[in-house]
Amino acid sequence: MARTVKISVSTKKRNPRAVNLLVNRLTKNAEDLVLEAADAAIEAAVNYTPKWSGTATAGWIFTTDKNEAYQEEVANEDLNFPEGIKDLKAAALNRMVIAEAKSQARQLVKSMLKKDKRVQMYLVNTVAHSEYWLAENPPINWTLRHVNSDYYTLSDITREASLAYSLKSADLAYKRFGWS
Repeated sequence: MARTVKISVSTKKRNPRAVNLLVNRLTKNAEDLVLEAADAAIEAAVNYTPKWSGTATAGWIFTTDKNEAYQEEVANEDLNFPEGIKDLKAAALNRMVIAEAKSQARQLVKSMLKKDKRVQMYLVNTVAHSEYWLAENPPINWTLRHVNSDYYTLSDITREASLAYSLKSADLAYKRFGWS
């Protein structure tokens, strides 16, 4: 998912303090937009990752390298989530992974905005077998347990993030013009 937020500032009065305040406010708004989309993406990704041992759920990270290396596949992991996505224990794992990823995203966004005012980051799952359910067309001989049938593909996750980005953009526009 690629989104561009362009910020331009013009003022008739060449008041550097006013311009700096405006730039800081717009930068904060841009940061909020990016983080809102990132938050939606990680929540959708984690909550709808098929559950078996929890390894795939914990494999979600934000990175600046879209070619993040996959881990080697782990064989014969213990079944920790018999009810799959809807397992009661899965909620605690989801919250932990989401909190870590959101913190990681905030740090990445802040460092990128300080460095060159350009934010480009990717949400990837580093677990090798994640490619099976993230793909639109998984291999024919590959199936998930029924309890994981509500999983999200990469396009589902992208759609959730895009929707959150659009809603946040609209919210900022309403606030900018004093609408409520």
